[in-house]
Amino acid sequence: MEDPDLITGRGLYASDPHLEGLAHLVVFRSPFGRARIDRLSLDAARATPGVLAAWTAEDLPELAAGMGDLAPRQLTARSRPILASGETRYQGEALAAVVAESAYTASDTLELVEAELEPLPAVGTLGDALAQGAPRVHDDLESNVSGSITRSYGDVESAFGARLGRRLMPAGGAASLRWLHGAPSDHGVVRGWPPDHVGVDAVDVRGPRQGG
Repeated sequence: MEDPDLITGRGLYASDPHLEGLAHLVVFRSPFGRARIDRLSLDAARATPGVLAAWTAEDLPELAAGMGDLAPRQLTARSRPILASGETRYQGEALAAVVAESAYTASDTLELVEAELEPLPAVGTLGDALAQGAPRVHDDLESNVSGSITRSYGDVESAFGARLGRRLMPAGGAASLRWLHGAPSDHGVVRGWPPDHVGVDAVDVRGPRQGG
Protein backbone atom coordinates (compact mmCIF):
# COMPACT_ATOMS: atom_id res chain seq x y z
CA MET A 1 0.00 0.00 0.00
CA GLU A 2 3.00 2.29 0.41
CA ASP A 3 4.05 1.92 -3.25
CA PRO A 4 2.25 5.03 -4.61
CA ASP A 5 4.04 7.30 -2.11
CA LEU A 6 7.40 5.72 -2.90
CA ILE A 7 6.94 5.89 -6.65
CA THR A 8 5.86 9.54 -6.57
CA GLY A 9 8.53 10.61 -4.07
CA ARG A 10 6.12 11.37 -1.26
CA GLY A 11 7.37 8.63 1.10
CA LEU A 12 8.38 9.81 4.56
CA TYR A 13 11.23 8.42 6.65
CA ALA A 14 12.49 9.06 10.15
CA SER A 15 14.93 11.73 8.93
CA ASP A 16 12.27 13.67 7.00
CA PRO A 17 10.16 15.33 9.73
CA HIS A 18 11.67 18.52 11.18
CA LEU A 19 9.82 19.10 14.43
CA GLU A 20 10.39 22.22 16.48
CA GLY A 21 12.97 21.58 19.19
CA LEU A 22 13.84 18.15 17.80
CA ALA A 23 16.80 16.48 19.57
CA HIS A 24 18.88 13.57 18.30
CA LEU A 25 20.10 10.56 20.28
CA VAL A 26 23.04 8.35 19.32
CA VAL A 27 24.53 5.34 21.08
CA PHE A 28 28.16 4.52 21.84
CA ARG A 29 28.61 0.76 21.38
CA SER A 30 31.21 -1.83 22.32
CA PRO A 31 33.61 -2.87 19.53
CA PHE A 32 34.41 -6.15 21.32
CA GLY A 33 32.63 -9.48 21.58
CA ARG A 34 33.20 -9.34 25.33
CA ALA A 35 35.09 -6.88 27.52
CA ARG A 36 35.38 -5.52 31.03
CA ILE A 37 34.42 -1.86 31.32
CA ASP A 38 37.25 -0.31 33.31
CA ARG A 39 36.33 3.30 32.63
CA LEU A 40 33.74 5.35 30.76
CA SER A 41 34.05 9.14 30.74
CA LEU A 42 31.57 11.49 29.10
CA ASP A 43 33.12 14.73 30.38
CA ALA A 44 34.36 15.85 26.96
CA ALA A 45 31.11 14.85 25.32
CA ARG A 46 29.01 16.78 27.83
CA ALA A 47 31.18 19.89 27.37
CA THR A 48 30.57 19.94 23.61
CA PRO A 49 28.38 22.85 22.41
CA GLY A 50 25.02 21.55 21.27
CA VAL A 51 25.06 18.45 23.48
CA LEU A 52 21.98 18.34 25.71
CA ALA A 53 22.74 15.23 27.76
CA ALA A 54 24.96 12.17 27.92
CA TRP A 55 24.49 9.07 30.06
CA THR A 56 26.11 5.82 31.09
CA ALA A 57 24.42 3.08 33.11
CA GLU A 58 25.64 4.70 36.33
CA ASP A 59 23.73 7.87 35.47
CA LEU A 60 20.45 5.99 35.04
CA PRO A 61 20.05 3.56 37.96
CA GLU A 62 16.32 3.28 37.24
CA LEU A 63 17.24 1.36 34.07
CA ALA A 64 19.48 -1.13 35.88
CA ALA A 65 16.93 -3.94 35.64
CA GLY A 66 17.16 -3.82 31.84
CA MET A 67 14.63 -5.30 29.45
CA GLY A 68 12.91 -8.56 30.33
CA ASP A 69 13.73 -11.75 28.49
CA LEU A 70 10.76 -13.48 26.89
CA ALA A 71 12.44 -16.89 27.02
CA PRO A 72 10.25 -20.00 27.48
CA ARG A 73 9.88 -21.30 31.02
CA GLN A 74 12.30 -24.16 30.33
CA LEU A 75 15.17 -21.73 29.76
CA THR A 76 17.13 -19.64 32.23
CA ALA A 77 16.12 -16.07 31.52
CA ARG A 78 18.51 -13.13 31.63
CA SER A 79 17.46 -9.51 31.30
CA ARG A 80 19.20 -7.38 28.67
CA PRO A 81 20.81 -4.15 29.92
CA ILE A 82 19.73 -0.98 28.20
CA LEU A 83 23.22 0.38 28.89
CA ALA A 84 25.87 -2.15 29.90
CA SER A 85 27.61 -1.80 33.26
CA GLY A 86 30.74 -3.57 34.46
CA GLU A 87 30.98 -5.87 31.47
CA THR A 88 29.82 -5.92 27.86
CA ARG A 89 28.85 -9.31 26.43
CA TYR A 90 28.51 -8.79 22.69
CA GLN A 91 29.85 -6.56 19.94
CA GLY A 92 27.59 -3.58 19.48
CA GLU A 93 26.16 -3.57 23.00
CA ALA A 94 25.15 -0.08 24.12
CA LEU A 95 27.52 1.51 26.65
CA ALA A 96 26.50 5.18 26.58
CA ALA A 97 23.97 7.52 24.98
CA VAL A 98 24.37 11.11 23.80
CA VAL A 99 21.58 13.59 23.01
CA ALA A 100 22.34 16.70 20.95
CA GLU A 101 20.61 19.49 19.09
CA SER A 102 21.62 18.13 15.69
CA ALA A 103 22.31 14.70 14.25
CA TYR A 104 25.78 15.82 13.15
CA THR A 105 26.75 17.04 16.62
CA ALA A 106 25.43 13.87 18.23
CA SER A 107 27.33 11.63 15.81
CA ASP A 108 30.59 13.60 16.07
CA THR A 109 30.40 13.63 19.87
CA LEU A 110 30.63 9.84 19.99
CA GLU A 111 34.33 10.25 19.15
CA LEU A 112 34.77 12.15 22.43
CA VAL A 113 33.52 9.30 24.61
CA GLU A 114 36.52 7.99 26.55
CA ALA A 115 36.24 4.23 27.03
CA GLU A 116 38.79 1.91 28.59
CA LEU A 117 37.70 -1.63 27.75
CA GLU A 118 39.70 -4.76 28.53
CA PRO A 119 38.89 -7.48 25.96
CA LEU A 120 37.92 -10.84 27.46
CA PRO A 121 37.69 -14.30 25.84
CA ALA A 122 34.53 -14.42 23.76
CA VAL A 123 32.59 -16.83 21.58
CA GLY A 124 31.64 -15.78 18.07
CA THR A 125 29.57 -18.69 16.82
CA LEU A 126 27.04 -21.14 18.19
CA GLY A 127 29.56 -23.94 17.80
CA ASP A 128 32.16 -22.01 19.77
CA ALA A 129 29.64 -21.29 22.52
CA LEU A 130 28.72 -24.98 22.87
CA ALA A 131 32.30 -26.28 22.82
CA GLN A 132 33.65 -27.84 25.99
CA GLY A 133 35.49 -25.28 28.09
CA ALA A 134 34.10 -22.35 26.09
CA PRO A 135 34.17 -18.93 27.76
CA ARG A 136 30.84 -18.37 29.46
CA VAL A 137 28.76 -15.40 28.43
CA HIS A 138 27.25 -15.26 31.93
CA ASP A 139 29.65 -16.26 34.70
CA ASP A 140 26.85 -17.25 37.07
CA LEU A 141 25.69 -20.04 34.72
CA GLU A 142 27.36 -23.43 34.44
CA SER A 143 27.60 -23.19 30.65
CA ASN A 144 26.33 -21.23 27.68
CA VAL A 145 23.32 -23.55 27.41
CA SER A 146 20.38 -21.88 29.11
CA GLY A 147 18.12 -24.92 28.76
CA SER A 148 16.67 -27.37 26.29
CA ILE A 149 13.27 -28.05 24.82
CA THR A 150 12.19 -31.25 23.08
CA ARG A 151 9.07 -31.39 20.94
CA SER A 152 7.59 -34.10 18.77
CA TYR A 153 4.47 -34.34 16.66
CA GLY A 154 2.70 -37.48 15.51
CA ASP A 155 4.20 -40.91 14.90
CA VAL A 156 7.17 -40.17 12.64
CA GLU A 157 8.37 -43.80 12.64
CA SER A 158 5.05 -45.14 11.41
CA ALA A 159 4.72 -42.41 8.81
CA PHE A 160 8.19 -42.72 7.32
CA GLY A 161 10.17 -45.56 8.88
CA ALA A 162 7.96 -48.47 7.77
CA ARG A 163 7.53 -47.06 4.30
CA LEU A 164 11.29 -46.68 3.83
CA GLY A 165 12.04 -50.02 5.46
CA ARG A 166 14.46 -48.55 8.01
CA ARG A 167 14.57 -46.29 11.01
CA LEU A 168 15.04 -42.62 10.36
CA MET A 169 18.25 -41.33 11.89
CA PRO A 170 18.42 -37.55 11.60
CA ALA A 171 21.94 -36.24 11.24
CA GLY A 172 23.73 -33.04 10.42
CA GLY A 173 22.59 -29.54 11.10
CA ALA A 174 21.36 -26.37 9.51
CA ALA A 175 22.46 -22.77 9.79
CA SER A 176 20.86 -19.52 8.72
CA LEU A 177 21.76 -15.86 8.68
CA ARG A 178 20.84 -13.67 11.59
CA TRP A 179 17.18 -12.70 11.40
CA LEU A 180 14.48 -10.91 13.37
CA HIS A 181 10.80 -11.68 13.34
CA GLY A 182 9.88 -8.07 13.88
CA ALA A 183 9.85 -5.05 11.56
CA PRO A 184 13.17 -4.95 9.66
CA SER A 185 13.37 -1.18 9.28
CA ASP A 186 12.84 0.22 12.78
CA HIS A 187 16.28 1.81 13.26
CA GLY A 188 14.96 5.26 14.07
CA VAL A 189 11.90 6.86 15.65
CA VAL A 190 10.77 10.49 15.75
CA ARG A 191 8.49 11.47 18.61
CA GLY A 192 6.93 14.85 19.31
CA TRP A 193 3.86 16.62 20.63
CA PRO A 194 1.36 17.77 17.98
CA PRO A 195 0.62 21.53 18.13
CA ASP A 196 -2.97 20.90 19.23
CA HIS A 197 -2.24 18.13 21.73
CA VAL A 198 -4.43 17.84 24.82
CA GLY A 199 -3.10 15.92 27.80
CA VAL A 200 -0.27 13.42 27.91
CA ASP A 201 -2.02 10.87 25.69
CA ALA A 202 -1.51 12.86 22.50
CA VAL A 203 1.82 12.06 20.92
CA ASP A 204 3.09 11.89 17.34
CA VAL A 205 5.41 8.96 16.72
CA ARG A 206 7.13 8.41 13.36
CA GLY A 207 9.29 5.47 12.39
CA PRO A 208 11.38 4.85 9.27
CA ARG A 209 8.43 3.46 7.37
CA GLN A 210 6.97 4.85 4.22
CA GLY A 211 4.04 7.18 4.79
CA GLY A 212 5.22 8.44 8.21
